[in-house]
Amino acid sequence: MQIFGTIFFVGLDFSLFEKRGRGLPLLKKYSKMEKKTVFLSYDLGFKGDYPGLYTFLDKHEAKECGNGLAVFEFPISEDDFISELKNEIESVAHLEKSDRLYIIWRDETTGKVKGKFLQGNRTRAPWEGYAHVSSILEDVVQ
Repeated sequence: MQIFGTIFFVGLDFSLFEKRGRGLPLLKKYSKMEKKTVFLSYDLGFKGDYPGLYTFLDKHEAKECGNGLAVFEFPISEDDFISELKNEIESVAHLEKSDRLYIIWRDETTGKVKGKFLQGNRTRAPWEGYAHVSSILEDVVQ
């Protein structure tokens, strides 16, 4: 019997676990959970809780997609995954009223790509006014 480096589990049903390489086994119940691919656009300003948000993104193995944009898979267990997502982010990040979080995902029922603010609202676009659209007047003779 080896004492060091071995953990004894008494009465544990190992059929509930799934082997994941060298790491700890994962409960099958959670490993087969449906996942949704989500893009998260974030703007927390200068004083935002970036460490909290980055904790969430790192936990979900998010990929960086440019300044303020990440993509990750989010496990869903309810019909309202948006509330689940917002609650999980708020559990690790302190969000201020001025912070903005916008998600983009594909709706499985309609096949359409949708977007929604989890926090904050739309603001004036910084590119407004750059395109000089000339109005063409047309003379109409009656």
